[in-house]
Amino acid sequence: MASLAASPAVHAMAAARTELTAKLEAAGLDMDESSLRRTSLCSVFAILLRWPDDDMMQMLAFVMADSLESGTGIAEAVLNVCETDLSASWAPDDAFFDLIRDKRVLHAMLTGIGSKSLADSVASETAAVQKQVICDRIKGTSGDPSPEWRPGWMQVPPKRVVEGAPSPVVEVSESANCAGLRKPACEA
Repeated sequence: MASLAASPAVHAMAAARTELTAKLEAAGLDMDESSLRRTSLCSVFAILLRWPDDDMMQMLAFVMADSLESGTGIAEAVLNVCETDLSASWAPDDAFFDLIRDKRVLHAMLTGIGSKSLADSVASETAAVQKQVICDRIKGTSGDPSPEWRPGWMQVPPKRVVEGAPSPVVEVSESANCAGLRKPACEA
């Protein structure tokens, strides 16, 4: 939870929610939850129709981002099509490393952030040691710092970290490309 609470993306969404709520209230919509339940969709639509295009696009982008369901692949598809820079809103943290259990993934990460010889030199070490080596490389404790490093599945386009292993993010990206989705004029 601390990892999520510290996320710049979470803070950006909260700021956007506050801004849009203030705009809706200024337009005459009572944003109290019990009042919203009694407000007709037509009333909300009528308010939105009077908004300038920029405000409406901001609202649509917010609603879309806020409603993307985790684990379905749609967030990854949007990320892929819009070529979002994840390094601006996410960096590997303790929660990230706690979730990695596969030593093949750690070996591939070590190869990516260092070299194959680095990865091979710590291959027999515990996962905790290998994770620390990756963290040290990110911080620059042992070599040039790599603060922008992200694992393959967090890059755009995503890359399979372990060749031949399942990678839902890569598979969604490939599916989006096969479906003919191309980068529109996405704006941050």
